[in-house]
Amino acid sequence: MKEVKDLVLMCSQIGKNIELTQAGGANASVKNSRSMWIKASGFNLSDVNCKSGYVLVNHPLIRESFEHGSAESEEQSRDLIKFSILDSNGGLKPSMEVGFHSYLPRCVLHTHPIFLNSISGLSDPASLLSSLGLDDVAVVDYFRPGFNLAKQVYSSFLSLNAKGCRYPSFILRNHGLLVSGQTPKDCLEKTLIISNAAKSLVLDRTNLVLPPYSPPVPHIHDGMSGFLGSVIGDSLSGVYMFPDAVVFLEDLKRGKGKASVLDGRLFYQLSEKSSRNIDEVLYAHNHVLNYSRVLGEIKPLSVRDVEELVNMEEEKYRKRSVEE
Repeated sequence: MKEVKDLVLMCSQIGKNIELTQAGGANASVKNSRSMWIKASGFNLSDVNCKSGYVLVNHPLIRESFEHGSAESEEQSRDLIKFSILDSNGGLKPSMEVGFHSYLPRCVLHTHPIFLNSISGLSDPASLLSSLGLDDVAVVDYFRPGFNLAKQVYSSFLSLNAKGCRYPSFILRNHGLLVSGQTPKDCLEKTLIISNAAKSLVLDRTNLVLPPYSPPVPHIHDGMSGFLGSVIGDSLSGVYMFPDAVVFLEDLKRGKGKASVLDGRLFYQLSEKSSRNIDEVLYAHNHVLNYSRVLGEIKPLSVRDVEELVNMEEEKYRKRSVEE
């Protein structure tokens, strides 16, 4: 089926680029007039294939809830999404961002670019974002992922549509990039153009580099086998620049996760894949934090934002899925 092939193409082209997506973050979808194939929650983009890693949903049902304002709360939206599932593909759940996927054009790609997040997490990113010279791109303030964010993106979507923009893109502050298009190629090209523009600006303004990512390596400590990962930096200080940092690092900060600090690095008592998932987020967050601090005054997620993310059922599910 063409829609599934297009979805796999988008996921495979972006999924292994750690500058754009880490662990089970980011999502993609392809739709026709009746149905939408969307990446499953907790799946890495790189793991999506023609048989697994996606869920089939009745997207017009979800879209109409935004058009008519019939879903007034996160709980109502959650129930509607459950009802919209046409094929769970073995009991999977659709990405929690299924809301904004439902009303955007045929192909949608949402990523977490390190360099763009370094700019959008500033207290006043307007001048730097405008200097990127991007057309048909709206900047959306931070809102909790899921229903609340989808409502805000919908408002920006209507504004851009009114100006004649058929395939808009959105910079989601303290979160990531959202692009739309008719084909996977459209989305992939937009993602690379915007993220590369941000990369050039950040590297030029900071005179810093992005060191290559090194995955966790097997290690034995005090008789325990595990994987030794990235340097912690300030990522367990409680200052978080984007949601995935909270989802995957806050438990470690609170001493609840299956990892410990060893010589300034994280020592994971998890499987190799689970260790890498968390470590990719740690790597990205370290560099977003470093770049942002050089660029200007940062605006990290608030204490309230952190608590909301920690307590979200969708984020708990995604975290469990990624760590299994």
